[in-house]
Amino acid sequence: MGINVRKMNEIADDTVAIENSLNSISTSVETVHSQLIQIADATEEQTETSNNTSANIQTISNATRETTAETVNSLKISQDIQNIAESMYARIRTFKL
Repeated sequence: MGINVRKMNEIADDTVAIENSLNSISTSVETVHSQLIQIADATEEQTETSNNTSANIQTISNATRETTAETVNSLKISQDIQNIAESMYARIRTFKL
């Protein structure tokens, strides 16, 4: 009977050790899970920020293209006005008072 009691105590001690190990593993899994959620959230935020940045860059690029086109158009109009002014000045010089 002494052997059975000793064996039962060993089994009880082993059971407590296993339970403690399982609790420790469970806590570690919960910690890892929490960290993975934080990483997923940060990744999602970073993706959203990258998408917004990309959209802003595209908007700036479009505005730059439009500004360049308008500048070229303004330059042509200015040149046309200068040509008209030079032509008018040349015609006015032909008149004598």
